[in-house]
Amino acid sequence: MIDMSREVCVCNGVTAKEIRDYIVNENVTSLQALLDQDDLPLNDKCESCLEEGYENDGFNISLIFSLTQKGKI
Repeated sequence: MIDMSREVCVCNGVTAKEIRDYIVNENVTSLQALLDQDDLPLNDKCESCLEEGYENDGFNISLIFSLTQKGKI
């Protein structure tokens, strides 16, 4: 089970729940659209939240986006 309170984008303090809620509420349909938006600060500092995750465990924006699109979270 995914801990929705866990920070995904640690440099900006954005949690998995905040990312999921943004995707759902704004009807984001692609990962690129999520990264290009200006309302939620993501992937603009260290960039580890996009690829390997802050703790090198794969817990990243791509994972949250995919699970949200599949309705798993």
